[in-house]
Amino acid sequence: MIRSIVFLSLIFPFLYKYSFVSSNQYEQIPIILRFISGNYLVNDWFLNTASKFGPRYFFSVYMAGLNQITNLPVIFFFHFVVTVFLISQATYKLSDSIAKDHLSSILTVIVILFGQTFSLGGNILVTGDFTVTQLSLAFSLLAISCLFRDKILLSSLLYIISAYFHPLIGFESFFIFNTSYFVYLTVTGLKKNIPDLLKRGILPFFIICIPLIYLYGALPADNIPGVLKIQIPAMMRGRHHYLPTAYPLADYLMFFLFLAISLLGFIKFKRYWPGKIKILTYSAVAICTALIILGSFSLYFYPLYLPVVMQPFRLTIYVYWLLMTGLTTVIFNGIKNNKLPSYLAIIPVFLPVAGKITGSGKAGLAAVFLGFLFILFYNRTGKTALTALFLIYFSLWRYHGKFNFSNYYQFRDQETEIEEYIRGNTPADAVFLVPPDLEKFRLVAGRAIVADWKSFPFHPGDYYQWYKRMCLLGNISKCPADKISFEEIILGYQNHSISSITALARLYKADYIVSPVFYRSLPAVFNNRYYLYKIN
Repeated sequence: MIRSIVFLSLIFPFLYKYSFVSSNQYEQIPIILRFISGNYLVNDWFLNTASKFGPRYFFSVYMAGLNQITNLPVIFFFHFVVTVFLISQATYKLSDSIAKDHLSSILTVIVILFGQTFSLGGNILVTGDFTVTQLSLAFSLLAISCLFRDKILLSSLLYIISAYFHPLIGFESFFIFNTSYFVYLTVTGLKKNIPDLLKRGILPFFIICIPLIYLYGALPADNIPGVLKIQIPAMMRGRHHYLPTAYPLADYLMFFLFLAISLLGFIKFKRYWPGKIKILTYSAVAICTALIILGSFSLYFYPLYLPVVMQPFRLTIYVYWLLMTGLTTVIFNGIKNNKLPSYLAIIPVFLPVAGKITGSGKAGLAAVFLGFLFILFYNRTGKTALTALFLIYFSLWRYHGKFNFSNYYQFRDQETEIEEYIRGNTPADAVFLVPPDLEKFRLVAGRAIVADWKSFPFHPGDYYQWYKRMCLLGNISKCPADKISFEEIILGYQNHSISSITALARLYKADYIVSPVFYRSLPAVFNNRYYLYKIN
């Protein structure tokens, strides 16, 4: 088993088309570079806020330490492989708990790694880039699978790692699944094992997390007006994570379609599900649902900070992982043992790529053909050939991607062109006023900026300052945090007059302005789609 998981983890980046940077890295890598060198972009306001203790702190320290051994592209690629390995191991173990069949478990792992994530709140289980969020999530998934197999202490240790890398994921998942395990012990008459859960699971977690809890408790008091503490992160910057009314309709349709199919499978094939897995899964889904209801109530009716910032809708990724792993395992194993009809393989084969089938081009058509071939020959060919066919099938859906091991961007465009010019032709300590949508600028140009939309501080007092900078960048005098949008701020930046944009640059001591607008009376140092202006 372990050799199969290791092999799959090693080839996955090349089949899935790994990329060193995608989007989140434009926020994360500069923070790491600041931890590597305290002199990196010392004039950058966001990096000065991110250097303080917060959710990114331990991960950034860890990455900076590894940089003493090798460079960031190697470190990121290695941790991407580790993340894939952890998710694969967690999925295999959970699948094996349902049906002890190697082929079914490996095929289930492939579905989870390559398939579309059906969840709400903008969470994706596997992407082509490495982020600390997915590393922490991977540790939490392995912790869950260990807990389901009664390996309480190992589960607790994995949760500790998850919590230090990403406190929100680690603590939330620990609470949900240890509570589920407690429910399982209670309803199955195993209450005598509850002290063992406390002694080997809950107690070690909280003891080792005491420094983390203390550091968060010691954070300075917020200096932010009333409801803005909730509105800025939830309704302005992170509505794609927090605000259910902002989620795309397609996300709801696909999630509830998946949920309906999975629950129908739970009912229809209930005799194939071990009772323990059913109880643990039902309990976890119920707790996630309760937290989602509480978070929604706190967001729309009675403002409570903690239930909102927990981002409860993102917990649906755990619901997806549990149900997809279970359903896929039951179907593949049932077909193999001639207990279920082979046409049911359509669910794990085509449902995970449902969003890609239309408009997929020649590669997609070839993939569809291979998908039906896989279903047809499922019980008529060897395990190795079948697994290879399944890998080729899913890889074709990633055919048009581009593998990127070390570049700061995948494709050169007018934004990266001006950023490269700035890196080579402006003082290293210069500060730039840039459009809020130029998320690559800080990293690619290697220069400090006033602010951008992507890079969002953790501390409420700091994100209040970010909010004020966004309102000024967007040239918006009345700036309600619960209504203002990213698009309005971009448009507002383009509507600045010469006097207002130069006044803004001087307010934040910027040396240069980058804008898509041509200002006749300002000397342009460089221009393509964007103009670079030097402020005297």
